[in-house]
Amino acid sequence: MSTAELKSRVAELVVRVQRGDTAAFEALYQETHRLARKVALAMVNPQLVDDIVQESYIVVYQKVRQLDDPRAFPAWLSRLVIHICYKAQRKKREDEPLPEEGPQTADTTAKALATLALRQALDRLQKDDREILILRELLQLSYEEVAYALVLPVGTVKSRLNTARKRLKDRLEMA
Repeated sequence: MSTAELKSRVAELVVRVQRGDTAAFEALYQETHRLARKVALAMVNPQLVDDIVQESYIVVYQKVRQLDDPRAFPAWLSRLVIHICYKAQRKKREDEPLPEEGPQTADTTAKALATLALRQALDRLQKDDREILILRELLQLSYEEVAYALVLPVGTVKSRLNTARKRLKDRLEMA
């Protein structure tokens, strides 16, 4: 299924959910839960991801009727997951240990350290910088989708993204 077909299918499911079709909600979850997990994994300890995703879809179920443009659902969902991640981080601050799964090779250790360095650099950024980088770079949303999610003009998104990239680079160089 192409990206355009997937977006169209998701928009169709959102409309059905907004009309009260509970079977469509299950289908919407199946089509979009990987996006929610990807956002959560970029922001919180992996042990919290399932809870974040579950809470996100509870909110989706409660508030999906408030979404004016069903095509904007992926950006709306991403923003929703980000807010729930921030809420969870405020509730429980904890350091993320390196994974201890199986024998570590030099390659997997290097990847784990690079991932940890990136996560720590992102954590040291301001909230606005972190959000815009996650939406554009990790989730690969279009500038227009990021603008919709953050309620900003596209030009402002591009400018802030440029600034956030520079700040992230500085944080990574300090590490």
